[in-house]
Amino acid sequence: MYNRIITHNDFDGIVSGALCSYFLNIDSFYFTGPRSVNESRFPVSENDVVCDLPYPLECGLWFDHHEGNLEEFLLRGLKQEDIKGAFAPEKSCARVVINYFKDKEIPERFITAVDEADVIDAFDYKSIEDWRKETPGKIIEGALKAESSSYKDARDFMQSLLRSIRDLDIKEVAGTDRVVERWQKYCGQEEDIMRQIKQDSYFLKDDTEKELVVIDLTRHNRRPLIVKNLAYLIYPESKAVIEIKNLFHRGIKSNDIAVSMSLSLNLNSIENNYDVGRIMRELNIGDGHKGAGAGQIKCQSKVQMIKNKEKLLENILKMWREDSSGRM
Repeated sequence: MYNRIITHNDFDGIVSGALCSYFLNIDSFYFTGPRSVNESRFPVSENDVVCDLPYPLECGLWFDHHEGNLEEFLLRGLKQEDIKGAFAPEKSCARVVINYFKDKEIPERFITAVDEADVIDAFDYKSIEDWRKETPGKIIEGALKAESSSYKDARDFMQSLLRSIRDLDIKEVAGTDRVVERWQKYCGQEEDIMRQIKQDSYFLKDDTEKELVVIDLTRHNRRPLIVKNLAYLIYPESKAVIEIKNLFHRGIKSNDIAVSMSLSLNLNSIENNYDVGRIMRELNIGDGHKGAGAGQIKCQSKVQMIKNKEKLLENILKMWREDSSGRM
């Protein structure tokens, strides 16, 4: 009935795809990001299963956990009860998928993989020490972040990884030669990433308390490898980090910008009013969770990009302060 899985190209998306592959007996995969789905860059049919991505024009089954994607679904005049698949505001899409198949016999290895997807996708760590711990999921996630020699190399690795998570315990997956090689490559890149963050980070002029670290990558003509949360090792007292950068289309820098944001580990360990996903939704640029979110803005020119970037950061700081004062 279903012959392909289209899933997000991150750890949560790959675990979600592995679950669907196992329970639905599908062995054809396509990896992409939300923008490609929103812009209908590739055909999706009723024979496709879509995971951890916006709802396309049509599909066979849809699994997701982003509230903004549900809002877009409902704005089309569709009803949540009409969803073929499942939606729930869980920490990970993988949690939505495994709950959907709860009436089936679920191998124990999937429980462990979904638990890690919850923590990684929601950035739900309680301390820097907790975040830096080398769990199987963190090793696999790092391997995904390592630079690939080509699009084909990245695609082949994700396909191999999805099948491995489908068939093996993630401890075994994390110990495979290819994952270890890419994980070690990623670890070796961290020093360069930290140096890059120091060069491109600052605090907004009106952010007198220095709560929001901004990593601004828009000056670069080539896409730099950045893991924004490493900024917390440089600015441990900050409350959130924002990464803003140009989007690249087929390797060419565009004027469009992307922003991502996550709460600090200090905030994750205490009760607070901040909600990054809500900020992205209310700005009408993207979506996310309480602890992390992302969005994109189209710009017609470099001048417009600079103006939009400045306005965006100004609005994020304003909404941040509203949350700080107790807005719910």
